[in-house]
Amino acid sequence: MENQRNVILAITLMALILFGWPYALEVFYPARPATVEDVANAPRPGLDPATPGTSSGAVSGTVPDTASASKIIRTRKAVLADSTRVAIDAPRVGGSINLTGARIDDVVLKDYREKLDKDSDLVHLFSPAGTADQYFAQFGWIGEGVVTPTSQTVWTPSGGRLTPSTPVTLRWANPAGQRFEIVYAIDANYLISVTQRFINSGATPAIVRPLGLINRTSANADPSTWTVRNGPLGVFDDVADFDVHYDDLDENPKKLVEYGGNIDWLGFTDHY
Repeated sequence: MENQRNVILAITLMALILFGWPYALEVFYPARPATVEDVANAPRPGLDPATPGTSSGAVSGTVPDTASASKIIRTRKAVLADSTRVAIDAPRVGGSINLTGARIDDVVLKDYREKLDKDSDLVHLFSPAGTADQYFAQFGWIGEGVVTPTSQTVWTPSGGRLTPSTPVTLRWANPAGQRFEIVYAIDANYLISVTQRFINSGATPAIVRPLGLINRTSANADPSTWTVRNGPLGVFDDVADFDVHYDDLDENPKKLVEYGGNIDWLGFTDHY
C-alpha cells in the first residue's frame, strides 16, 4: 500500500511539472509585450520597390510602402480606410484584399472571438503593413527584360467581393502591353487559392517567375514555450523543418535562410 501511494504521488508530481511548468514560466517570467518601437524597428521582408519603367528583378529586404517604412504605427481601422480594397466574404472568413500590392492583409475568423465574452472582437488573423499586428501574404513576379508589378502597383479587380461562388481576378499591364493577373478563390472554410498568370502581348520575349511571401515579424508573434514552438516552418520533400527560429533570422545579416529540396509549403506556427 505504501509503495502504491508513492507511485501515485510520483505520477502526480511529474504531471504537475510537465503541464504546469509553462504556466509557471508565464507567471514568474512573463514575456515583455511588444512596444511600438519593437514593431517599428523589426525587420520586414517584402517585394522590391522598383522604379517605374524598370524591372524589379529581385526580392529586397524591406517592405517598400510608406506605411511600413514609417516608424509611426497606425491603427488597423485607419490603414483599412486609407486603401482601396476587395471584400472577402466567405462563411467562416471575412476581411479584404488590398489592391495596392495585391496583398491579402485583412483576414478575420468569423467563428472565433479574441475572448470568451460574446461581445469580444473577432480574431484578426492578418493585418496590414504599418499596424502593430502586421501580418500579410503577397504575390508577384521576378522578371528579366520586363517591367513587373511591385508592392506599390495598384491592381484593377474584376469584381468587388470575393466569395466561394465569385472568384476575383486582379489585372495590371505594363507599358509594353504585357499583362499580369492574380486570381483569388476561396472555399466555404478557410482555404484561399491563388493563381498567377502572365500574358505576353508585347513585341519582345520576356522571362518571368512567380513569387509569393508571407510577411511576419517576431515582435508581434506568440512567444515559444517549453511545450509549444512558434516561428518559421517549412516542409521540403514531405519532411517538416522546425530548425529555423525568429532569433536565427534576427541574427542573420541577410535575414535570409536557404533550404534545399522541393518546397511543399512555407509558413509560421503560432499557439493557435
